[in-house]
Amino acid sequence: MAKGILLDENNDLKIQVRRGADGKITSGLVVGESKVQDVYLVLQSNQGEFKEDPILGANLFRNIRMKADRSKIKSDIEIALARMGVKLSDVEKELQAFINQQNLEL
Repeated sequence: MAKGILLDENNDLKIQVRRGADGKITSGLVVGESKVQDVYLVLQSNQGEFKEDPILGANLFRNIRMKADRSKIKSDIEIALARMGVKLSDVEKELQAFINQQNLEL
């Protein structure tokens, strides 16, 4: 289970301010399970967008504009996820649930 700082629906830092008895802020950033979020960020990114790993990114927008075939797109997704240590087969169900949830909100 990957823990990290969570983002809200606008990809901004998710903040939940908590104050101590003295009124001072004791915590703010929300931390939790971030694996699906991290996968989502990699899938929406293009190569060159991550300074620490310039070839990380699925290039989905570029592939769709180039009208790449399904196998090329799937291959690029698998490579991008492998670079972050995740297998597509391990997150397919979570991604499908995420996609379905997003469609329900539209």
